Amino acid sequence: MTKQRLEREFTSKEMESWAQEVRRAMKEEPDENEEAFPNDADELRHYILTLEENIKDKPTAHLREELRTYKAYQTGWYKGVCFTYEYFIDLKEKERVREEDKIANKIYDKKLFAYLEDQEKRMISKKELLNLKENKLTRKDLDKAGIKNTGRYLVDGELDEPENDILRIQQSVLARIADEEQKKYIVNYNPYELFNVGGASETIKAIRNNPYEELTDWNEDFIDYWKPYYLSMGINKLKRILKSRSKYPVKKK
Repeated sequence: MTKQRLEREFTSKEMESWAQEVRRAMKEEPDENEEAFPNDADELRHYILTLEENIKDKPTAHLREELRTYKAYQTGWYKGVCFTYEYFIDLKEKERVREEDKIANKIYDKKLFAYLEDQEKRMISKKELLNLKENKLTRKDLDKAGIKNTGRYLVDGELDEPENDILRIQQSVLARIADEEQKKYIVNYNPYELFNVGGASETIKAIRNNPYEELTDWNEDFIDYWKPYYLSMGINKLKRILKSRSKYPVKKK
């Protein structure tokens, strides 16, 4: 059901009334079989630690089952938090891409109209318009507009410049590293070889989206080497490239 149809067929007052009825019903008729798990993370962790200590002294089947149940609940809770976090990060990424698309379109239209004005009344074919160099987006245009994923908008012929820039940056980073093993680790790093799809996705987003000063979990040389590359294209294209370069099958879970 679309948002427009929902708003047309049901009023906000009606939907809020139904929600209140559901809340009252849940309070009045609680599920007798529902176990009262702790809602506080610290309380849950403390209870699990207590169970583990009790099992050391008295390893009964009941305590083992209790520990297994609560650990499963904790795992499900953490996964739910991670999935929710990733969901909202994806929403934010899509929103940012939509905004950048609008900016890129405005830049393109401005360049196109400026070119057409210079042509006065000359007839211009559709093929000519599509192949004009004058209205192509350049890296300078996109950088000036504050667009991060410039690779999303540059045509194939214009990709050489940023790719060469990235290569120069990576070579300068490697030149300052004396440890050959560290060089090898940085150059061969691929999140899809170390994590499953979810873990690799979180790693990629962390490197792309977080400022340098917040990326304290990684070596400075590592971030200087990979961050420009991760930002040089759209995230979906980046993921496809990294997956294709993985020496091992990508793990789903």
